[in-house]
Amino acid sequence: MRRTISSLSTTSAVILASLASGEALAAVGGPDGAGYSFADQADGAVYNYVDISATGTIVTMGDDFAASIPLGAPFEVYGLPLMDMVANTNGFLTNDAASAGDVSNDCPLPVSPSTGAGFRVNALHDDLETTVYYQYFTEVEAAALGYPGETAGISVFQWVGNHFGGGPAVDFEMVLFHDDFSMLDMIAADGEGGSGSTLGIQNDTATIALNYMCNTAMSVVPGATAVLYTLGQPADSNCCTPSAMAIPGCTNGACQSVVCGADPFCCSVEWDMVCADEAVLACPILCGAPPPVTINTRSAPTRWAPTTTSTSSWSALRAPRSPTSSSSCSATPPPVRSRRSST
Repeated sequence: MRRTISSLSTTSAVILASLASGEALAAVGGPDGAGYSFADQADGAVYNYVDISATGTIVTMGDDFAASIPLGAPFEVYGLPLMDMVANTNGFLTNDAASAGDVSNDCPLPVSPSTGAGFRVNALHDDLETTVYYQYFTEVEAAALGYPGETAGISVFQWVGNHFGGGPAVDFEMVLFHDDFSMLDMIAADGEGGSGSTLGIQNDTATIALNYMCNTAMSVVPGATAVLYTLGQPADSNCCTPSAMAIPGCTNGACQSVVCGADPFCCSVEWDMVCADEAVLACPILCGAPPPVTINTRSAPTRWAPTTTSTSSWSALRAPRSPTSSSSCSATPPPVRSRRSST
């Protein structure tokens, strides 16, 4: 597998600005602290919408309602074993029935919910008026729908309605895969295009999350947007060193976002030595910045006289020294390679 690495120096500022606005950065993201990653339709997730509005069971409906329904097979979200799920008319799944009034989408994740608690699986969290349907499909039924090999079956939650106050129509769903606990979010209709919504997942203590997008105009493309959340091993690299277990991602979210924005290989395949070198370049404070420059090393203080010191001499005095050998990462990284084959 070949990969192309963008310029970290020009990418970092753009990506950090996008992080601040909550904008979805790329077709892939993660892993988060629990090991979840996402890929959208631009990087392998397949849009295969299953309309259950005529066949599914109505879980709840209206404005600011939530209700629980038994699942057709066991499921887990952030390590919590579940035999039922709470669906909220405002576009998310949770384990907290007291979340009915959570109309304010949180941006970006993680953040404590404005109402209620519990984990969040935000299919399209916004202030909505919807009917929520649920239907479980066996392995054979799932295969007939275009999801083969799901031995434990799949569950589908579908929201149909509109934005609050008679706003634009919405139609979207979350598919739960009971074999590996992955989740597929698909948007069939959203007249606001994601401008005031959140797509993403968050654990029940609001400390770990994976933010796909939030409050970003035209970030949702009806009839095309598909976001697959999969669970793998949590990152074990501190960003400045390669992963000991060949796991993608690193434990510092901000640094990970910058590096993976320039080099997606680091978040989709493995955080290797090349990724660590890129982190040293992109995240110097995290990986060990050079020590402060000492201009005067004489035993007796001496005032610098600008009238007698040339510009070149002053530049030489300002030059940072090499970091000590105890630094976790070199502050003078090797050149970043533009292409590289994985093993």
